[in-house]
Amino acid sequence: MVDVITGSGITSALRRGLEGIIASGARNSITAKNIANANTEGYTRKISTLVTTEGGGVIAGAPQRMVDEVRVANLQSQTSDVEYLNVKSSYLKNIEQQIGQPGTGGSLGEYMSQLSQSMSTLATSPNSPSKAIDTINNATLVAGKINQFANFIQANRSQADQQIAFSINEANAAISEIHQLNHRIVQDKVNKLDCTDLEDKRQVAINALAEKLNIISAEQDNGAIFIYTENMRTIVDSAATARTFTYVPTGAITASTVYPGGIPPIQFNGADVTMEITSGELAGLISLRDVDLPNLQANLDTLTVNLRDQMNALHNRGTGITGQRVMQGNRAIPTPLTTNFQGTGQLRIAVIDNTNGSFVEQQVIDLTAMGVVTMDNFRTALVAGLNNVDATWQPDGAGNSLLNLAINNNSPNNGNYGIALVSIPRVNEADAIENTTGQHISDFFDLNAFFKTGTRVTNDGNPSITGLSQLLQVRSDLLTNNGLLARGKLNQSIAIPLPTEAIKAGDGEIISAMSLKLNQSIPINASPNIPARTQSLIDFAGSIIATNSQIAKNTYDDLEMQNGIKQQMMGEIGAQSGVNFSEEITDMLQNQFLYSMSTQIVKTAREMMSALLDIK
Repeated sequence: MVDVITGSGITSALRRGLEGIIASGARNSITAKNIANANTEGYTRKISTLVTTEGGGVIAGAPQRMVDEVRVANLQSQTSDVEYLNVKSSYLKNIEQQIGQPGTGGSLGEYMSQLSQSMSTLATSPNSPSKAIDTINNATLVAGKINQFANFIQANRSQADQQIAFSINEANAAISEIHQLNHRIVQDKVNKLDCTDLEDKRQVAINALAEKLNIISAEQDNGAIFIYTENMRTIVDSAATARTFTYVPTGAITASTVYPGGIPPIQFNGADVTMEITSGELAGLISLRDVDLPNLQANLDTLTVNLRDQMNALHNRGTGITGQRVMQGNRAIPTPLTTNFQGTGQLRIAVIDNTNGSFVEQQVIDLTAMGVVTMDNFRTALVAGLNNVDATWQPDGAGNSLLNLAINNNSPNNGNYGIALVSIPRVNEADAIENTTGQHISDFFDLNAFFKTGTRVTNDGNPSITGLSQLLQVRSDLLTNNGLLARGKLNQSIAIPLPTEAIKAGDGEIISAMSLKLNQSIPINASPNIPARTQSLIDFAGSIIATNSQIAKNTYDDLEMQNGIKQQMMGEIGAQSGVNFSEEITDMLQNQFLYSMSTQIVKTAREMMSALLDIK
């Protein structure tokens, strides 16, 4: 008996039993931690495999995370794509709620239809103050609605810009955390300490960074993870300090504030990386600020310039039931003494007694016969034969001159006088026009506009229309004197003597033409997302809304699809990395069995040792 059961054999058995007890305890601790953290965000299931020792016993191996790194990397990329669409969808949905959907009430097209209807109604009763007021009010609503949309667009651009700065700060916080955790993990691995929880935290930080921008991650042999941009700029490596992005949000954003130029770049290590960020929340915000919202603004600006030009071209051909005491032009003339003017056709300028609508005085200027003259020569000729009108140049504050026609004080009765212009048609010359633009003289100088856009006028030599939708408004004196709203035309008769009636009662030709023009198909230049077309202004307003609504829908549909793919990826990763209670209970039972067997071995070894000692 003594020969078979030796002291060394019993000691070895005792050691193996104790190793089993320790191993089962270590594995039970991991199982308990798994169960306790089953609902902890970012926690991955940990396992510890049993390792056979040289003596035939077992020990618990180092804890390991149940993670498929390839799937995790794919999820990071998918997360960036989803967040790109998510932030865009959120903004576009908000904008859609503001500007409306096709077929819904309160749309811009509906307001324009109401304006057309009120103009048509006024045309049937041109002398009706209430109908004139309705028309002006509806025009004000249209301009206000366009202003509101344009201002909302710029407010959202500003919000996106501020959110970019906030998102940059969150990205930098994630970078700093990854950098710090890298150093701790590397050190713990050197010291053979369990760092799986730190690795979980690091992965959470990496996921947070992937939400902000597209990244590439690569694990190193020492346990660190290096992070790169898709352009292979190093974000995180073994450097002593973390690298970060910098961005200073723009103070005030207007329609003309653009990147690059008015909007500063997102910088990384001194380099502009704005255009390198192509996915993630940051890319979505950049796209909204610099592409999507400016495109919508451009569509509104295209509508605005066409609405202004079409309405003004007609309104400038007509006159109200009263003439204007002052006709203030808005076209900037750099040097009237040297700038040339040439026109075609015949232009009547008249002074009207607004108390009865009769001629006080008038003259007809033959622009064709005048030939090429200076702007100042034209100004002089315009009023040369009139006693009650002065024509002067008014400074615009920018070194230019604006034509101004005003009733003077030469007559004691001129308190009720007003000015009106009209073309006198003749063969092949239907209108009195300025030759370089083809505009009616009044339209060229912007003397009797219906809509104003600040200092900007039709064919003013500035090709940019950016931001005009924020400036559109009804001419201010129409708001206080509806009699100035053009309904018909100044009398075009060439009979001698002239009829006393300067403004024909019941003439609604001009306001009727304005109503029809809103519904008439006209050529409209291409604007972002909307190709060049022939369409009415009312329908074009509907096209803007429909296009924005379709973009919002497409973005949302893409988001739903990409988010579905992400959820599937997360499910696959969760099946491997998530805590499964059934598996944990199975492991717990196995650990309990190992513990029971190990304690039995220890017990048996002790009994055998005791028996051995008794024999000795």
